Amino acid sequence: MSNVKKSDLSGRVAVVTGGASGIGRATAILLARHGARVFIGDVQLRPENDPQFTELGIVQTTCDVRTEKDVKALIDLAAERGGGLHILVSNAGINMDKQLPDVSEAEWNACLDTNLKGGFFASKHAIPHLRVAEPSSLRPAMPVYSREPTTRSTARARGRSSPCPTAWRFAMRRITFARTPFARAPYRERP
Repeated sequence: MSNVKKSDLSGRVAVVTGGASGIGRATAILLARHGARVFIGDVQLRPENDPQFTELGIVQTTCDVRTEKDVKALIDLAAERGGGLHILVSNAGINMDKQLPDVSEAEWNACLDTNLKGGFFASKHAIPHLRVAEPSSLRPAMPVYSREPTTRSTARARGRSSPCPTAWRFAMRRITFARTPFARAPYRERP
C-alpha cells in the first residue's frame, strides 16, 4: 500500500460492490481513508466489519448484484445520501474453485449472473449519476486467471499466482479520479 499515490477524495462518493470482504473491503477502506464517502453492497454483510466501517463512515447494505433492483437501490442510496456519485468499483464476483468438468449448470449460471450481470447492472445505474459528477470514475475490477482451468490450490502448486493479488494490483493501479472514456463515451452530447 505504500506505493499508492495519496489522493484527497473529500467530497467524493464511492460505491463498492462486493465490499464486505477481500479486495472490495480493502478498496472501500482505502477510499474512506482518503476521504471518500463510501457505500458498500454485498450479498453477505460481515459483522466483524462493523467497528472499522463505522469508524471510517462506510455505509453497508445488503445487495445481490444478480438482482437489478438491489443494485439500483444501492446506487440510488449512495447518490441520495452522499449528494451524488463519483466513483464506482464494480468488484462483486464469484471464483470457480473446481475443475471445469465438475462445474454444474447452476454454478455456471451463478458465476455468469454475478460476474457479468452484476457489472452490467452497476454500470447501467451508476452512469447517469457519474455523467453529472465531475470528476468521476467507473472501474470494473477484472481479476486475471491462469491460462488453463485449474483450481486455485492447483495453480499455487504449479507456481502460478491466484487471481486475488493480480486483481488487487489492477484495482490499485487503475483507481483514478478523472472521467474515463468508458463512462463518458455514451454521453458525449452532454449539455
